[in-house]
Amino acid sequence: MNTTKSIIVNKMTIEDSITEWEKMKGDLDYAKKRENDLRIDICEFLLKEESTGAHKYEYGSFSVTATKKVNRKLDAALLEAIYDDLPEDEKDCIAFKPSLIAAEYKEANTPHLDSCIITTDAMPTLSIKHDPIGE
Repeated sequence: MNTTKSIIVNKMTIEDSITEWEKMKGDLDYAKKRENDLRIDICEFLLKEESTGAHKYEYGSFSVTATKKVNRKLDAALLEAIYDDLPEDEKDCIAFKPSLIAAEYKEANTPHLDSCIITTDAMPTLSIKHDPIGE
């Protein structure tokens, strides 16, 4: 592990970058939570009697569009039990999407499947613990 404090990242030491990242991460976590809370409060007030869909409101100099949404997902076990009895037009409402089971893929010999795999870089993760005693 390289703990040298003289590593430069965009004219800052790595320690300065880590310190700033920790602060920004905390600020971002707070801002995300606060934005979610405010959005829920505003939308509950505006949309309490509304049907799903977009609704427009005017409040002083603000033009607000609030959209009431619902999530729908299938109960896989129940669907499997009744699928053969569904009429065709209802079966047409269901998409069976292939998805990669990463743990199985990593363990298997997959020369044919490999040609179907599209690989892109994911956002890296970062976890930092600060030990002020170790300074």
